[in-house]
Amino acid sequence: MEENQQHQQETDVQDETVSKLEYDKIVAQLEEVKAKLPKELSEEEKALQAKQQELWQKEVSLELKSAGLDMFDGVTVK
Repeated sequence: MEENQQHQQETDVQDETVSKLEYDKIVAQLEEVKAKLPKELSEEEKALQAKQQELWQKEVSLELKSAGLDMFDGVTVK
């Protein structure tokens, strides 16, 4: 009976293990998926984007004023 139980435990352990080749494939797939995820921006990149947005809004505002359409300044389109 003990032999049967020990054999069952060994079989269970074997079922749970994966070969090095399978492991490498899974790791490669994981790295591929990680590469596709959007990267979190650094504080410097966030500040740069905010500055770019601010400059864009100023440019739009100046263009509207020069075209006599300053009443539309501050209107946002979604």
